[in-house]
Order: sequence, then structure tokens, then C-alpha cells
Amino acid sequence: MARHSLDLTLDPVGDAVVRGCWQRLHAAGLASPHGHASTSNRPHVTLAAAAKMSADLAAQAGSAVEPLLPVPVELGEPATFAGRALVLHLPVVVPDELRTVVDGVRRAAQDPRADEPWAPHVTLVARLALKDLQRALAVVEEEPPGAVVLAGLTWWDPQARTVTRLVGPDAGRVEHHP
Repeated sequence: MARHSLDLTLDPVGDAVVRGCWQRLHAAGLASPHGHASTSNRPHVTLAAAAKMSADLAAQAGSAVEPLLPVPVELGEPATFAGRALVLHLPVVVPDELRTVVDGVRRAAQDPRADEPWAPHVTLVARLALKDLQRALAVVEEEPPGAVVLAGLTWWDPQARTVTRLVGPDAGRVEHHP
């Protein structure tokens, strides 16, 4: 089942930095979100994900997060999550105030991982073969991303196939994705 998600988005400069990583990975023949054409495919930090989410809950999350944005954050060294697939990502170092708000939003959203510590990150490759890990790390480390700015919050509704901009530029705008 597709999950709803609340995602922190980057300002245009940070967005371009991460897209540059995606493009370099793609140019090196590695899987990356670079080739995904949907406008819903943008660099982001997932704040919460759940099977169900109401518009009221999304609006409450927006109200809780808005006073903290925009916020400069550091992108850490490339790292991986292991699971069904290897995920190459950049950890995001966020201020404690944001972490506290996110913990509350995750509980309210009934995110199944709400009892686990939040691991803010920007995904670079969602399904990386172990044999490609060293090459992918080398590509990302050629131009380490550094600092970016978290500037907005969006809500992905997989049933309606919409992205609603809750906070930041174009707040209130709804994008439909066929």
C-alpha cells in the first residue's frame, strides 16, 4: 500500500545541489532519481509517512513546522541503510527544535516508525546493488554537498495522487500527478 508522506523540501540552491548528485550518479551508470520524470520527484527529507493521513493532520503539521523554516542544515557524509535494498543517502543534521516538532508530528500521524529515532536524510539511490556501492560513494564524494536550507513542507497523498505545498513558496498549491 502506498504511504502518505510529509516531506521537508529544500530551497532552490539545495535542490540543485542534490539534483547534481543524482545527475552525476546517473552519468556514472548508477541508479538514481535523476531519470524519474514526475514533478513529484524532488529532493526532500521525509518527516512522517503513514498509511492514512487527513488534510487536517497535514495542515496541523504545516502549522507546527512553519515557524522553524527556513532552516540551514548540514548534509553529512554519504551513508547507507540496509533492508530489502541498499539505500545510499546523505544524513541531515537538524536543530533540536525541529527534531522535537517532528517527533510530535510522527506520533500524531501514526507513523509506524514513530517509536524509533527519526533519521533525517536525503535519498541519493533507493536500490543500490552492493557491487556498486564503492563506485557510488566515489561519485558523491567528488563534490560533497555540504550545507543546504530546508525551506518548505509538502504532503503526498497517494490516493488522490496529489502533492500539496503546506509551507514555503507556493504554499496552498496542489499538484496533480496522473
